[in-house]
Amino acid sequence: MKMILIRHGEVREKEDPHLTKLGRIQVMKLAKRLKKEKIDKIYSSNLKRTIQTAKIIGEERKQDIEFTHLIREIPNEIIEKHVKEWKDKKFNYNRLREIREFLRKIEKEYKNKTILLIGHAKLNRAVMSILTGISLYEIYAFKQDHACINMLKKEKMGGRSETRTFWKISLLNSVEHLPIKIRTSLNKKIK
Repeated sequence: MKMILIRHGEVREKEDPHLTKLGRIQVMKLAKRLKKEKIDKIYSSNLKRTIQTAKIIGEERKQDIEFTHLIREIPNEIIEKHVKEWKDKKFNYNRLREIREFLRKIEKEYKNKTILLIGHAKLNRAVMSILTGISLYEIYAFKQDHACINMLKKEKMGGRSETRTFWKISLLNSVEHLPIKIRTSLNKKIK
């Protein structure tokens, strides 16, 4: 199984922003890059910026998108603070449980398929943490630029007597599909 995680294009920071003009250009480049991939199912967060991102990708691929609240962005403190420092532990644990259950459902339903999740910076980090076992606190260091691509593949390891499966990150925060002059992270140009 393969999981592709992408982040929406550039936005102006506010409650539920739309993509900027540059963000739409970034996503068009991303959509062309994703056209090379065999993708069996596409899920997207149901916030404006990811809906816009998904529509551009869906049109380019001529593929339907399933929108869900389960992969909306997560609170800052889940990624940015140690669990001991969380203010709303109950909400945060429940939010992570929802994501974990969603991922289990996908793994069960699309065992040997490729799934694309159109999400957000912190959500992508949380998904990578859940799948790989890297702690949320440590995964904060994994940069997620606008319109980036992350790829994870479920692999088997072991000998005759014991085989285990694990998720391997094969691509992290890739923005090679974007010309340097249009790469952004948190609305700052990347040099």
